[in-house]
Amino acid sequence: MAKYASEQLAHAEPPLRARWCALIAHIARTEDARALGFLLEALKDSDARTRRTAASALGRMRAPDSEGPLLDALAVEQDRATTRALLQSLGKLGGARSLEPLARFVAADPETARVLTEARMKLGRDLSRGDQTCIDAEREPPQPLPIHFHCRAGLEALVERELPAEFQARALGPALVSARLARRLSDVFRSRVATHVGFPLPEVAAPGPDAMEDAVVHALTSDYAVEVLRTFTRGPIRYRLHWHDAGHRRGLTYRVASAVSARRPELVNDPQQSPWEARVSVSHQSVRVELCPRRLEDPRFWYRVADVPAASHPTIAAALASSAGVRPHDFVWDPCVGSGLELAERGLLGPYAALWGTDLAPGALDAARRNLDAARLSGVQLVRADARHFRPPRPVDLLITNPPFGRRAHTAGEVESFYGALLENARAVLAPGGLVVWISPLFEVTVRLAERLGLQTKTRRRVDMGGFKAELQLFVNGQR
Repeated sequence: MAKYASEQLAHAEPPLRARWCALIAHIARTEDARALGFLLEALKDSDARTRRTAASALGRMRAPDSEGPLLDALAVEQDRATTRALLQSLGKLGGARSLEPLARFVAADPETARVLTEARMKLGRDLSRGDQTCIDAEREPPQPLPIHFHCRAGLEALVERELPAEFQARALGPALVSARLARRLSDVFRSRVATHVGFPLPEVAAPGPDAMEDAVVHALTSDYAVEVLRTFTRGPIRYRLHWHDAGHRRGLTYRVASAVSARRPELVNDPQQSPWEARVSVSHQSVRVELCPRRLEDPRFWYRVADVPAASHPTIAAALASSAGVRPHDFVWDPCVGSGLELAERGLLGPYAALWGTDLAPGALDAARRNLDAARLSGVQLVRADARHFRPPRPVDLLITNPPFGRRAHTAGEVESFYGALLENARAVLAPGGLVVWISPLFEVTVRLAERLGLQTKTRRRVDMGGFKAELQLFVNGQR
């Protein structure tokens, strides 16, 4: 096919020459790499559209042998549109050889200047990838830095309680806790409930849409932002932009990245291999930017080696365990054990007497066994049984679970019936002072059911479960 297309290209007249060239480009990507030679030859074609098609195709192929011919073509090309195609391709596949020619190239018009700037930026980014870069979690800032802990909305108080006093943690609003980092970055993992952290940059006024772009650039290139990035980055500083609730915004991302690069050349925008994410939130009057470490190894849930569909997120399991607290005599039962994360989190939190889990799904019990073994917890028993009828061998001090609901149960009636039967069984097996700690999507219904059975409601936290609300509820069997 490539040979036939090349023969047609040799005898065709414009605009068919460009179309045959496009066909060869398609074949080169998917069928026959030998067509590369035909595309390189087409860079010298007398028809500008054919040269332009060949230049674009070579950029998509990213063949290293194309760099020299593309640079040679750029040096003599007169057609502006083809010049831009050559620059775009060199930005994609160029190496160190392209640095000097692109640095001294002079654009003839604003659009070519824009393409040239983007090509230079991509080239610098790709070349810097050869240098190892990472976030060093063991580094300490020269002075305490403000830091934000993010969590599921409704769990802010638990994050506050987890963090040592030196963090000076306080809730700022839904899903957000403000603190200060005085020591190693790895200390942020003292919170098992938080989902991620970020360093907030000083808010920048942006009185209108036209000021937003400059405000983001000002925040990212500030001395404070660079200090944060330098403190915790080992190697070149690479970041990506994330526009909160605003999609990709490719044009705006390019303009901001270009302006940042011009002011701070050490900051490289890299959407694919960046250890940092600059999360931008825009209001009518201001711009807020937060520097979030993306490639920071999270050591908290090392034991999670197996999973099952619709299992708890580990931070939710940690929230349940934190709400329950630690009593060394606790006989703990998870009636809907799933992958075992609730038992694992409670076991890792502190002393207990025994950990029991039940489930009807053999796959869930297997996953739970693997996770609990990985957590190296003793006193664990896993049994295939129905949570509504199973009776543990001794009174239960803590029933901790995230029961099935939503996609794991088909109708609201089924959910209510299951929760009701589970509560009745819980009341029958709980020791005096025993606790029930669980997640319920039926806020008022399960509270009424529990209190009707003689359980006292001690905690209700409305939690964002990722698209819908549920409550973290804690009931006590008599006075604790």
